[in-house]
This record gives sequence, C-alpha cells and structure tokens, in this order.
Amino acid sequence: MSTNPNKMFKEIATFLDKYSIRIVEKELGRRHWKVWVTDGDKKSMIIVSLSPSDHRAYQNIAQSARQALREAP
Repeated sequence: MSTNPNKMFKEIATFLDKYSIRIVEKELGRRHWKVWVTDGDKKSMIIVSLSPSDHRAYQNIAQSARQALREAP
C-alpha cells in the first residue's frame, strides 16, 4: 500500500473496479479519509485510514464499500 495519497487512491480505485464500485468523492479528516463510493445506483460513505498498515487493507476497504452500498437506501 502506497503512502502517497494520490497513488493510494488510484490503487484503491483499481481494486474497487473489480466489484464495479467507483470513488465519487473524498474528504480528508484528521486521521481518516471520508470516501463516497457508488455502484451506479446507490451512493454511500466509508472511512479509510490515512496510513493503513494491515496487509489486507484493500480487501477490508472493498468489503466496507460493498457492505455500505448493500445497506444504502
């Protein structure tokens, strides 16, 4: 996982593309990013750490996005 935010979001976007999910918007907080994702029909927000250290970080982000979109109205 990259430490450069722009490169990190490109990597995340590429990983989410497998699930037909794309990043619509992102907002920087103090320690986390607020990231809005969409699957074309629904839009939802997920939280992404500024510096995820887990080796499964992309899988966890994808799972959070899929679950948030599933629960979105």
